[in-house]
Amino acid sequence: MKNLTVKFLKADNGDATLIRFLDENQHVRHILIDGGQYFSDYEDEIFEIYQQGYKLDLVIITHYDDDHIKGIVELVEEYYDKDFVQKIWWNSCKLIAPNHKVKCSLDEIAYRLNIRKSKKVSFDQAICLEDFVEEHSLLMNNNLVYISDNKENFKKVYSFYNVKLTLLSPTLSSLETLSKNLKRKKPSKKISASRGHIEKSNGIVKLSKVKFSPDNSIHNASSIAFIFDYQGIKGLFLADSKTKTIVQSLKSLGCSEDDPLKPDFVKVAHHGSAGNTSLEFLKLIECENFIISTNSRKHGHPKKVALARIIKANYDRNLRTNFYFNYHKESYKSHLFGIFTKRLQEKYNFTVTFTSKFETLTF
Repeated sequence: MKNLTVKFLKADNGDATLIRFLDENQHVRHILIDGGQYFSDYEDEIFEIYQQGYKLDLVIITHYDDDHIKGIVELVEEYYDKDFVQKIWWNSCKLIAPNHKVKCSLDEIAYRLNIRKSKKVSFDQAICLEDFVEEHSLLMNNNLVYISDNKENFKKVYSFYNVKLTLLSPTLSSLETLSKNLKRKKPSKKISASRGHIEKSNGIVKLSKVKFSPDNSIHNASSIAFIFDYQGIKGLFLADSKTKTIVQSLKSLGCSEDDPLKPDFVKVAHHGSAGNTSLEFLKLIECENFIISTNSRKHGHPKKVALARIIKANYDRNLRTNFYFNYHKESYKSHLFGIFTKRLQEKYNFTVTFTSKFETLTF
């Protein structure tokens, strides 16, 4: 096998990334980053690991929105008595909100985690998952994982075998805000330019100049985002993080427009939302490969505005842009294809690759 294989699994409108690599002793290791909406969407990939006698050495839960954590809850339910999941890395519910009291006995686990018919994972269900994690000593960190809110230089690096994860998000203040707002209803979403007539445009330059309106989701701001580094191969895993936080982190690490970070690939934040990829962020990186993880069915992601910003930023630097989608072409909203014409691809030097119905997007 290759020393490193990264699979962007089909995970409905969510994220689920499976990383297979060799450790310093040439042993096969696996990391799963998030679990998407439905474990059943990629269950065969996980079962193959189990059948071969390997483990999920680390499961990273970036935040507990249902399109990231629900599949993990189902996975744990399926394998909870098989010693399959070795460690879980997340800002757990009890760490975020220690005064939110819910306790599950082990006898309740199978029943309480059986949520395949529910539409969302609740905070209580996530705490039930955590009780199971604690009982089996699976939690990799017993303290909140966060970065400084100020702009002083910092570098938080977590090592796992010979993989290095450099933390970019969340900030402590974002976790404190989340803790205070757990029981509030989500604010109604305002109609932005990306949802109106501007999104109907197919002009790359016009779309790229649309005023950036940042994502204000409290949940998304709590996302664990990081630079993945394996033997010099780097990837940006941005979850649903706020672009402002990522910009601050990259600058604190010394990145600038003249000296940008050069990852081999970027998993685009929040499935290509218009509010999570800014031109300011794009000026701090130099990358040709951008991954879009979503089937586009729930929120219409990715947005053309976000894709246009990426295309234009790279075009201005004489860089090629390669978009990779983890679902087949028919899954995505037809409005996207106005900017995917052969003429525009040739003019702005970008390519678009869709994954077939029966394949997994693999790097």
